[in-house]
Amino acid sequence: MGPLIVYLIRKDGDPWVRAQAAEALNFNISWLIWLVGLSLVTFVLFFILIGVLLIPIIALGALAWLVLVVVGAVRAGRGESFRYPLTIRFVS
Repeated sequence: MGPLIVYLIRKDGDPWVRAQAAEALNFNISWLIWLVGLSLVTFVLFFILIGVLLIPIIALGALAWLVLVVVGAVRAGRGESFRYPLTIRFVS
């Protein structure tokens, strides 16, 4: 919700803030799609016991999301641009 609020409030102001808010919003939307998709696959495969092996991958994905959000926030706080990995560009 944070990147969406910043994007909606500040999109007409500073172009750098707009670009970083759009990048963070794209990252969060992308990772939501990746983790929901992986969770659905895990749920389906759980019934044939292969899905149990994917649960640690979901946990690592959530941890990676948290680390990347913190890194992006720290870099934005310093005034540096940051491009998140595995991001689909929905908002430009």
